[in-house]
Amino acid sequence: MISLSRRLVSVAASAALLAAVPCYSAGTKTFDVELVSGAVAGPKSARVTQGDTVILRWKSDKPLELHLHGYDVTTQVGPAKPAEMKVQARATGRFPVEMHATGARGGHAHKPLFHLEVYPE
Repeated sequence: MISLSRRLVSVAASAALLAAVPCYSAGTKTFDVELVSGAVAGPKSARVTQGDTVILRWKSDKPLELHLHGYDVTTQVGPAKPAEMKVQARATGRFPVEMHATGARGGHAHKPLFHLEVYPE
């Protein structure tokens, strides 16, 4: 039979382990973002909580490549090709979604369009 003091030590150790594990009350947050002539028509940011699953659903009147910095997600969107970016919001901060376009001289231009704001739980 285990003594009472050994049980208390075991319970205390278990409680300490549970306290060290982050606990997210994660949900799924979906945002519809429409681009008209390369600009966002509507809110230019989305706020979520760390641990949330985030779905950014994109529509555009012209073909574009979009990149969510910080989470390194890229997608192609166009008039006949809506697109979706899905991420687990683990990192906190303000992350830009940029339009990537190739310039006439072969350079790569970055234009911020939208921000994903991830707040700590």
